[in-house]
Amino acid sequence: MRVALLLAMLCARAAADSATGAIDAQLVTEIDLEPGHVARPFSLAPDLWWGAAPRWTIGLVHSHASVDRFEPGATLCLASSDPLACTHIYRGSGLDARYAALPWLAPRARLLLRDISPVKPAVTLGALVQGRWGRFALDADPYLQLGLANRDKGNDHALVLPVRAAVDLGSSRVWIDTGWNADFATWRDGWRVPVGAGVKVHVSSYDVGGELGFPSLLGPQNTPKVRELIVFVATRWQP
Repeated sequence: MRVALLLAMLCARAAADSATGAIDAQLVTEIDLEPGHVARPFSLAPDLWWGAAPRWTIGLVHSHASVDRFEPGATLCLASSDPLACTHIYRGSGLDARYAALPWLAPRARLLLRDISPVKPAVTLGALVQGRWGRFALDADPYLQLGLANRDKGNDHALVLPVRAAVDLGSSRVWIDTGWNADFATWRDGWRVPVGAGVKVHVSSYDVGGELGFPSLLGPQNTPKVRELIVFVATRWQP
């Protein structure tokens, strides 16, 4: 895994139950910060979620942030010095369907095209779980990823268990991201514990903020040199 800087996001993480007709948009810029090739890769990745019906939210996603990953080189990948990370501008997309079954629980499924060379289609099955206690929040987005082709070329089945603890401070929010993830083929000696810390501030109709993240700070192959900064601007259109 490489270090990334995510610059300029449009829209924060969507809520479990988007209002019918509401649109959440996100533009993620991912810039690698690994020593020796900062900003290589550099990418722009748009995401869009729509409140399609009561309880139903449908998304068209491109960024790694939309699947709770600290990783550079999403669509549209504009520059790269790492041939394994980004050899073409378009790398893939995804469809995200979420149903707000309860105020705190939204089962979700994603159909992902993780790359196009080689083709890496995958399905994820999981749920968004959200807890609120006054100004405090605890969110989890666990999912099982099933690789549908080219599993031997980096599209293995995987288990991803992201967790976010947040505190609202007036018009701002601070949070800590962590969790556990591993590919099935290497789960014994290749599991990872990512760690990130972020902040956002509400300005007019936008959220502006950032996050410093370490994709593999803990685990058998941990390294603090792998790190990324996420900077974002967020908004919502409500009919």
